[in-house]
Amino acid sequence: MARQTPPLRWPRLLLGILAGLVLLAGVAYVGLNQAFPPERLAAMLAEQVRSRTGRDFAVRGPLSMRLLPRIGVAASDVVLGNAPWGTRKDMLVVQQARFDIALWPLLRGVVDIARVSFDGVDLLLETDRHGVGNWAMGGTGGGEAGSPSPPPSGGDGGAPLRLQLSHLSLSHAQLSYRDGRSGRTHQVTVPQLALDTVDDAQALAATFEAGAQTWQLKGRIGRVSYLALNQADWPFDLQLAGDGAALAAKGLLRRGAPPRTLEADLRASLHKAAALAPWVADAARVPLPAELKGRLNVAPQSLRLDELQLSLAQQQLSGQIKAQGGEPWRIDAQLSSPSIDLARWLPPHAAGGGGAAPGTDRRVFGNTPLPLDALPAWPATLTLRVDRLLAPGLPPLSKLNLQLQAQPGRFRIDALSAELADGTLRGSLSIGTVAGAAPRVALQAQADKLSMDTLLKATGHTAFARGGQLQLRADLNGAGNTAQALAASASGELMLSVADTTLGSGSSPLGADLLRRLLQAVTLQPVAATSSRVDCAVIRLPLKNGVAAVDRSIALETDQLAVSAKGEVRLDNETLALAFRPSAKAGVTISPVNLAQLVVLKGPWQDPKLSLDAQGVASMAASVGLAGLTGGLSLLAQQLVKAPPEKDVCRTALTGVAPSAAAPAGADAPASQPKPPPLKLPKELPGVLRNIFK
Repeated sequence: MARQTPPLRWPRLLLGILAGLVLLAGVAYVGLNQAFPPERLAAMLAEQVRSRTGRDFAVRGPLSMRLLPRIGVAASDVVLGNAPWGTRKDMLVVQQARFDIALWPLLRGVVDIARVSFDGVDLLLETDRHGVGNWAMGGTGGGEAGSPSPPPSGGDGGAPLRLQLSHLSLSHAQLSYRDGRSGRTHQVTVPQLALDTVDDAQALAATFEAGAQTWQLKGRIGRVSYLALNQADWPFDLQLAGDGAALAAKGLLRRGAPPRTLEADLRASLHKAAALAPWVADAARVPLPAELKGRLNVAPQSLRLDELQLSLAQQQLSGQIKAQGGEPWRIDAQLSSPSIDLARWLPPHAAGGGGAAPGTDRRVFGNTPLPLDALPAWPATLTLRVDRLLAPGLPPLSKLNLQLQAQPGRFRIDALSAELADGTLRGSLSIGTVAGAAPRVALQAQADKLSMDTLLKATGHTAFARGGQLQLRADLNGAGNTAQALAASASGELMLSVADTTLGSGSSPLGADLLRRLLQAVTLQPVAATSSRVDCAVIRLPLKNGVAAVDRSIALETDQLAVSAKGEVRLDNETLALAFRPSAKAGVTISPVNLAQLVVLKGPWQDPKLSLDAQGVASMAASVGLAGLTGGLSLLAQQLVKAPPEKDVCRTALTGVAPSAAAPAGADAPASQPKPPPLKLPKELPGVLRNIFK
């Protein structure tokens, strides 16, 4: 009888193998728990972090561990210490942390964190008063600065453990940045962040919120472990995008002693001011769209932005910006532009041209606060060159060059030069502030050979000029936070002069057809000429606290007449009260009937009124409300009428010295002038006067 084959025992064999594996796993788990308990793993990680960063690291909450497929560690209340000078003890606090650590690399001395996730993160990034960040970590321990860290414990004296990170997940994070110089703090919320290893780099993707704005960050960076080792340059290529703004940075963090040098190519664009609101207080003032390109270099105690290309409201600037560390830092910039239209950079109400709307204030000097006290808190210089500059209400400036210098409490523009209205302009401006006092402003300006017609057209006036060149000199200083306050406190001298020009009728800076009306009044003509030939005209205002006492420092000469004035010009309330005395030029015969004895110009700058006294000084003074006032307009008018006719009134106005005062010593004194007889007017003259002053 044939022998039967025993049945197969595969199920029993399989069960035996599985039981053996379970037993081995149990033994391994017990062994690993004995060799690497959670507390020991936490201590190893803490020692590794401390040796690499010089910061304390601790897991203060409970830990749990699993074995397969990797060693899994869950921890609560994980903290990383801050820099010794930090404003709080811990730089990083994590409520929940989970680590997946590869087993076999760990046995070889490599802490390979395959996955790590953090939930509930509070990270503080801050700088000290020198600008050094708390993220600049060295390999020193917790002892005195610069002392070497002790070797990691738990080993047998072999090579120290190496730290690697393959995947990072972050959720519900709060990131804060504090500027050690200004003391200001900015906060960002990060709902989600993921970091994954791709080839020899790591891909980064994150969402974060700042104020009401949501931002997306993505790109590639070098391995975090390489960043910690600081043995090679660490690359990054990141893109940041939000609602109306974008930023891209590609470059390297150079190896070396911290703080390490950073080099990057930057590209940024801004189309909505709200994107900057959480970071910039006056974001609404930024001209849009704004674009920036440049090469950034950040080194210890220095920052440089080379190959800068900046576009603001589609206007281009190029150059370089440098910042040098110190107490405080110093900023130096060199910028140039082919063309700038300031109207594109100013708010609509400031850029709008034209006259004031009916019923609105037509004052020359407004009462809007000026940002004179918002001076930079650090030293700065700016060298600016603009080939063509357009400003509202001014003719174009070309070849503009200036140097701006700022110090705490002081601001100055030096070496200002430009071509303006076919002439040249040079000058300087300084602003100084002292706590508890109004800002002080000093202005010096010199303009030569400016075209009168170009200036009138550019400022929106309908009067015209043919020929003639304007000269300007200004040496003024004042104090105040508004243009009105500065004008009311102005002291110094302002001078304007023009020669050899023909002025046509139309609105001028001092009202409609003022020159035409003045010449019509002094010549007693019922109909004014459409244009007037002017040999010279001078306005020199010696100012003291916003008031100019005019003593023949305003003068006008035509081919037949010479006119000089005495009186007062006020900058505080923008009024004037001037008495003009006309006289015929030598060799020109003008009938007294055709020449007024005295003309008074009085009222606000925008609409001064002319009045005429043909009978004598007393009635003229009464008509302007100054009769009997010692040193008032009536006395000045009397001086004008009683004085002999002057020669070269423009020269007197320019220099303040009458030609008679220059007579050589010992010369015979001129004979006293007889008192002019009362002027008797023809019966038809009142009708003529009514036509002039109606």
